[in-house]
Amino acid sequence: EAMAGMVADAAANAEDGLSRQMYRAALATLPRGGGNGDDIRMGILQIMREHGIKEGHRPGIDDPFIAQWHQKLHSNTTVDDIAICKAYLHFLHTGNWEDFWTHIFDSSKLTREDLAGMKAGWQTNGIIGPACHLPQLIPSMKHFLWILQTTHGGGSLDSAMKFAHGALPGDLQWDVSDLLTNRDAWWVPGKIVTIREKMLPVWKNDSHPNRDVVMLDVGLEKFFRQKVEGMDVGAMKGDDKLAVLDIAVANCCVGGDFPRLTEALAFLRRANTADHAEKWSKDWAQVIDAALDT
Repeated sequence: EAMAGMVADAAANAEDGLSRQMYRAALATLPRGGGNGDDIRMGILQIMREHGIKEGHRPGIDDPFIAQWHQKLHSNTTVDDIAICKAYLHFLHTGNWEDFWTHIFDSSKLTREDLAGMKAGWQTNGIIGPACHLPQLIPSMKHFLWILQTTHGGGSLDSAMKFAHGALPGDLQWDVSDLLTNRDAWWVPGKIVTIREKMLPVWKNDSHPNRDVVMLDVGLEKFFRQKVEGMDVGAMKGDDKLAVLDIAVANCCVGGDFPRLTEALAFLRRANTADHAEKWSKDWAQVIDAALDT
């Protein structure tokens, strides 16, 4: 919690734009904090003991997945554990171990190789499973998921909004909720930029900004990039491509970290709306090219 708060402070107040961007990149990799790592370590042990699952030399149900995940949780718990817990809960409901891998990839793009690489010490092989089907663990695992989300929440857009909700004005609360409800709509990228611009006064230049609001802004920026990268730009008409270019540059300019880029965006918009040359003519193209060179 203290680390996330300090990095959020630096992301808002570092002296130059490049430094602020580097702190934002670091913040995107940090858990929110606010929970207790010991709650995670003791929580998984309590589940194992309560349900008779083998733990070290303690006799019980031999569950390879639980043993492997327990080692990771004990030595290096991260935001990925939220995705692992959700996928495990899904498996507990279906009873099909392959459903674990399908769920974790579909929801978080984590692969078998990713989990196998989550080693906890030189003696482990990461998380490879399989797990025993123990549906009686569902209530305990739902509570454990809550513990994980309290500690690591903020990494996903939904959890970031949940934690930042109370620090936002009412209109922004509605805007973000509307975006999350309609996250697959075509207008979402433009809406993200609008929300980020409206949110600036809430955290920018505050000596101690609310870390949850800064993490929400980082999450929105990441979600914008995902949406734009998923567009089939080659199938768009010229005017649509220009619109995407405009909002992509505008998204980069939100924090005011790149003065030259802000000037270039203003030039691009003037050139794009200028009436001295017909749109898509050679003269117009030369003006746009000059704007891009800026």
